[in-house]
Amino acid sequence: MGLVDDARKKGGRLAGKAVEKLFQDEKRAQKIASVIGLVQRGKKAWDTAQESALKSLGVASSGEMKAAGKRLARLRKSARALDEKLAKVQRRVEGEKP
Repeated sequence: MGLVDDARKKGGRLAGKAVEKLFQDEKRAQKIASVIGLVQRGKKAWDTAQESALKSLGVASSGEMKAAGKRLARLRKSARALDEKLAKVQRRVEGEKP
């Protein structure tokens, strides 16, 4: 084990102990959960507002860009497969010529 691995393990244990201590008090745990929920709702509202603003400007959102990237990857894969099939057909046709 290297120095980095040891430090990572010790850090993980310390973080675990800190979280355990933090959540020991039920009221504190509920407040933390409430704050986390508030942050999540805020992030969702931010994402919705950002997507709406980008849409109104005619700019694609990151979600739309990811979806387009996935569609493009599927098209590339299909194009490669089609190219391979066409190459096989071409080799057969050329092999049959006298």
